Amino acid sequence: MRRLIECMIGSSESFMEDVYPLQITLPGLSHSLPRTLIWQKWQCKMQQGGWPPEIEKLMFETSIREGYSSSRLPKFTRAEKVFVRGTADFFGLNYYTGRTVRKAEPGEEVGPWFSSGYKEINAIMEVPNDAYSSSSPVIPVYSKGLRSLLCWIKKAYGNVQILITENGFPGSNSGLNDYDRIKFMKEHLEQFGNTRRRCQCDRLYILNKIRPLPSRLQ
Repeated sequence: MRRLIECMIGSSESFMEDVYPLQITLPGLSHSLPRTLIWQKWQCKMQQGGWPPEIEKLMFETSIREGYSSSRLPKFTRAEKVFVRGTADFFGLNYYTGRTVRKAEPGEEVGPWFSSGYKEINAIMEVPNDAYSSSSPVIPVYSKGLRSLLCWIKKAYGNVQILITENGFPGSNSGLNDYDRIKFMKEHLEQFGNTRRRCQCDRLYILNKIRPLPSRLQ
């Protein structure tokens, strides 16, 4: 039986993409691709194992600037890389919202991670223009990001099995007439279907669609 490493492959809670037409290149980020996955979720890269070299370099330089004597990013040993290489059974994905990302201007303050900034890469994160508000100020609704993210996973990893393990709506109505939540589910299910058709993702499944928002995101 193959080892199961779902927690290490996936589990991204937002989708980030470059703001156009700025055509910027941020260190450690591959242009025009979802950023959270590239930055955080290649710990167990399916074919190679270990961290991407550009991430190792970025985190080493960042750690030195912060006063550390070595990188804050733990290194994989050769044995560990061999151990995790090719061992993922599926790609587990948590998706809640999306952001656009751009390089910070000189002197511009970078805000906290997830809501407005990404200090390690000197980037500003902003809510997409066509997203709309929920009851949580940091979780705007952006269903298009789900399709973009799923299509990128297909392109980056091949036709792997993808399980959407978390996807919830931070609403204030707990009754039966919860039309905002119904709208949220409808929009995300439509993007789910669009992904299967447009990106030929035929190994895409929803593991748990109806769930309360995790406490860490409330």
